[in-house]
Amino acid sequence: MRRAALLALLPCLAAMPLAAQFEGTVKMKMSTGDNGQSADVTYMMKGRKIVYLMQSAMAQGVDIRMIIDRDAQKSTMLMPMTGAMASMAQVPGMANAKGLMMVTDLSKAAASTGSASATAPTFKDLGTSETIAGYKCEDFEMTSGKNVMRMCMAKELGTFAFAGAGSMGGRRGGGGGGGAPAWAQSMGNMGFPLKVWSPDGKIAQEVTSIDRNPVPESAFAIPDGYVDMSSMLGGRRGGGGGGN
Repeated sequence: MRRAALLALLPCLAAMPLAAQFEGTVKMKMSTGDNGQSADVTYMMKGRKIVYLMQSAMAQGVDIRMIIDRDAQKSTMLMPMTGAMASMAQVPGMANAKGLMMVTDLSKAAASTGSASATAPTFKDLGTSETIAGYKCEDFEMTSGKNVMRMCMAKELGTFAFAGAGSMGGRRGGGGGGGAPAWAQSMGNMGFPLKVWSPDGKIAQEVTSIDRNPVPESAFAIPDGYVDMSSMLGGRRGGGGGGN
């Protein structure tokens, strides 16, 4: 009954201001496609700000940083000109650039995703729980059209924001909205997914460690010397991943 009541309240909770978020660093593995490969991701939270750190599948050897500011409804993708991206320095106007930047308006991205969604997802409480990286989570099954995924949700880590695959240079499939899969678009304020998997057992995302040490403000700073490519790449029109 307790969980049934919680699910019934989710539409109301989505419209309410969030409480103070968990602060710390979560490390996880994310699927990068249908070939079984995965990427190591570092996810840092401080208040209403989030930072993703991962290696781009589009530019191997380059660490991408995605900064999500939920209050400003903005995400900023930063790609340094190192490794495979070093050749970009030869492009006219890029000689002194330290990297590329793309800014996404998350409010426009969310509106676009919402208008494209035909039916609201349904969640089924599986009645089981797990302990992952020292935190307890509850198992749910989400059905969105033909898409069915299972996720183990923890409440102690606040809510989750997904960095769109298009912004991060990878491909995770399973949904629209700038590459965010259906499960990431639909979970609202249910909590933080410590594990996400398909009914056949393929893992889309799994947390490997959680560190509660404070995250420095410098992690959210936009460095000088990055060329804003938003207008060229379509970032300011929307298309990144976000969260409530």
